[in-house]
Amino acid sequence: MSTEPRCVRSHRVVRRVMLQVHTQGCPQSHAACTRTRLSAESCCVHTQGCPQSHAACTRTRPSAESRCMHTHKAVRRVTLHAHAQGRPQSHAACTRTRPSVESRCVHTHKAVRRVTLRAQAQGRPQSHAACTRTRPSAESRCVHTHKAVRRVTLRAHAQGRPQSHAASAHTELSAESRCVRTHRAVRRVTQRALTQRCPQSHAACVRTGLSAELCCVHTHRAVRRVTLRVHAWGCLQSYAAYARTGLFAESRCVRSHRAVCTVTLQVRAHGYPQSHAASARTELSAESHCERTHRAVRGVTLRAHAQSCPQSHAACAHTEMSAESRCMRTHRAVCRVMLRAHAQSCPQSHTACARTMLSAELRCIRSHRAVRRVPLRAPTQGCLQSPAACARTRLSAESRCVRSHRAVRRVMLCVLAQGCPQSLLRAHANFMGTQHYSRATR
Repeated sequence: MSTEPRCVRSHRVVRRVMLQVHTQGCPQSHAACTRTRLSAESCCVHTQGCPQSHAACTRTRPSAESRCMHTHKAVRRVTLHAHAQGRPQSHAACTRTRPSVESRCVHTHKAVRRVTLRAQAQGRPQSHAACTRTRPSAESRCVHTHKAVRRVTLRAHAQGRPQSHAASAHTELSAESRCVRTHRAVRRVTQRALTQRCPQSHAACVRTGLSAELCCVHTHRAVRRVTLRVHAWGCLQSYAAYARTGLFAESRCVRSHRAVCTVTLQVRAHGYPQSHAASARTELSAESHCERTHRAVRGVTLRAHAQSCPQSHAACAHTEMSAESRCMRTHRAVCRVMLRAHAQSCPQSHTACARTMLSAELRCIRSHRAVRRVPLRAPTQGCLQSPAACARTRLSAESRCVRSHRAVRRVMLCVLAQGCPQSLLRAHANFMGTQHYSRATR
């Protein structure tokens, strides 16, 4: 299951290839692999081999690695040039200039990175220019899997790729398109493929095509949510208008263009008492959690939240982003607030509720097929389950991201508003806000 999310489900050829590669090198059974190693790796990929604690690592290294300079052509050229000359720099200088090469394939342990780089430097049967086109994307497709799979992939690649470059382009471009941090031409091809090759109905597309968008384990949940939102609208704009609105740039990663980052920080920095350096560390990562899209929506959300928030705006800024994203499971205080607010309609005890629902929130419902099917079925059926079952699935569906599909969001709001004589907007405001939130955060 988690193999399919890691290798795009859109192209059947790629899926077959990736499944074959995975099954050939995986020492465990597929079922055991799904339950243990893959889910663990997808959660802790940046922490293994990290000398700091997990909390410190979450604050510093993943955000730096995830940004990792996939963006500017000048930096990429300098990086490739430095790499082609044979690493004349120290490791410290190398980390500053070469991240774009390393970040394309080696997000894992330092030891693995050294081994991979050494293997690349010693073997490399192709020219460096050809290697940059083919090999990194192949490595990035499976670097997050088991070492055995990685070795098999590297060995298969080193033996010379029996397919032609044209055939390779079909499979590798899809791998590159999974992390849409590549060249403009590839991005255009990807967008065209996404918009032109969906022969299914929209309902079927929601079940399969959107999960294919989600499948890039190397990206961030925020980017996935933006992609889901864009895809759910159906990409009805022309490509030019699409590029002008900035959604394409934002879904690529809001960390790509400094101008966008600056504007975002300026918009969010009003009333924020931190220095710009501290703001860049905390607020940009908080911004990347979800609400990078429409300023109007962000303003409305902030205004609505500020009307029922008893804290000062400065204090509110620390908790607001987490409360606003509602699926960012980062701050325990916010998780407790959500659980407490939800527990008032939950027939389970609070302890049992905390065990089941918080873990469901953290798993993000995309881990086990059975759990994923139940929340998807429940909202579309109008919550025909018992209140106990509804309580278990409803918050999970909400944590997936109520912002994904407008239709699902409307259904969820209607479900939340059942039994409430007020209007839909008031019901939503009351559910999120005044009584539960202020009582819990005082």
